[in-house]
Amino acid sequence: ALPELEKPITIEMCQAFSGPHRNYHNDREMAQALGFPDIVVQGMMSICFTSELMTRAFGAGWLAGGKLDIRLVNVVWGGDTLRVLGREREILPEGSATRVVCDVWCEKADGTKTLVGSASALR
Repeated sequence: ALPELEKPITIEMCQAFSGPHRNYHNDREMAQALGFPDIVVQGMMSICFTSELMTRAFGAGWLAGGKLDIRLVNVVWGGDTLRVLGREREILPEGSATRVVCDVWCEKADGTKTLVGSASALR
């Protein structure tokens, strides 16, 4: 398993990520006016968290040759806390290096998966 990340989603994070203009990704009132219970967290934020997980695990091998194949499968709401997880699945030769293929996913505190897929990096 890769060392997991825990990411509490704050309004400030949403404003920084999806601002500067108010919208349903960074303003609770606007989200509720559209019928959502809270801010709808921009999906790219979870993708960035997954990239952070891979950067921490593989460093330059992720930056120089990282690949993602992921799906957003559930909504992340403002105030959720995500666990960002990964597990090495396969090691493949690639030139003079090896490619490490990992299963990756994000899940809410209750275990609901919000992102699933694979990521790979050079080692």
